[in-house]
Amino acid sequence: MITVKNVQIQEKLSEETLCFSATIYFKGRRVGEATNRGCGGCNNYHWFDRAASKVAPAEIEAWAEDQDLEFDFEKLDQIIGKLVHDFDDARRMRRLSKNKTVFRLAGDDDGTYRSLSIPYSDRAQKYLDTEFGDKVIEIVGVTHA
Repeated sequence: MITVKNVQIQEKLSEETLCFSATIYFKGRRVGEATNRGCGGCNNYHWFDRAASKVAPAEIEAWAEDQDLEFDFEKLDQIIGKLVHDFDDARRMRRLSKNKTVFRLAGDDDGTYRSLSIPYSDRAQKYLDTEFGDKVIEIVGVTHA
């Protein structure tokens, strides 16, 4: 329903919260931008022309309020924040897995990964199969049939 693209994160400017900018898409349409200056405040939103986006900001806010989230306030900020963090995590994992095989084993804590110092290949898969067998639950960037 809602996604973010064109995410730019400024780690050096992040103080209390993540400093970022992102384009917001709602129902597949580009509807606005979200920014956060990284100083601990709420996100700022710039909504594009309603005629161009065909989605009113009130509809987006209403949708966000209907979501079941951890906190009952600033729900759109929570949603956008999670999407930006997920986007950043996925980008970091793609970068990591370019030169390494990044993987998780059953029992590893959520968000923790192990790595081999070689890119994923048949050789890496053979090593994982031999060393860990069916304990491998995820290999970043590799889909299993």
